[in-house]
Amino acid sequence: MFSGCKNLSKVNIPEGSALESIGKQAFAGTAITEFDVPLSVTYIGASAFGSCENLMRVTVPYGSELKTLGGNILGANTTFYIPEGSEAETEAKRYGIKYTPSLSHSETDFSSAR
Repeated sequence: MFSGCKNLSKVNIPEGSALESIGKQAFAGTAITEFDVPLSVTYIGASAFGSCENLMRVTVPYGSELKTLGGNILGANTTFYIPEGSEAETEAKRYGIKYTPSLSHSETDFSSAR
């Protein structure tokens, strides 16, 4: 999709979007710094955010439809925030993806990454 677009630094997907998937290497090698996964997304493909050296966080919101994660979706410096007890958390554990659980709708524990 946008893989290798080194000048792409911000992605804004409108609230209420019907976007269902983020494909393999969709944003790989871009300059984005943060990404909020839309509620409607059910799938994030392998290396979707790979080689994004500036990407500091990817956040999955409570109520997210996210069920499937590809391998190696994030770069080394990215923190992945996932709602505790969600299907996305199960997938992250399955793939050994480092993440920080969101504890409640309004609180995220920034002190410990798993």
